[in-house]
Amino acid sequence: REALGFGPSDRYLQHLRKDLDYLVARRLTWSLIQHDWSSLQDDPAMLSTRRLLEQVATLGFKAQSHAGYYRDLMATGAEKTGAA
Repeated sequence: REALGFGPSDRYLQHLRKDLDYLVARRLTWSLIQHDWSSLQDDPAMLSTRRLLEQVATLGFKAQSHAGYYRDLMATGAEKTGAA
């Protein structure tokens, strides 16, 4: 974010879109962490976050909290098989 800016930036979203395309194509899990201060610093309406989540939904990628991910993982029994 320091290189691409903290405000609502098309450059930042284009950068993330490349990552999303890679992840979706390979059916990978991605852990994106956004700190409160960086999300709100120059984008108090959180437009970049909203646009990112819209892109995620468009690609059919599932967005959820870390807690939700691990709850789902445990519910499938993946922790017993080592699959993730």
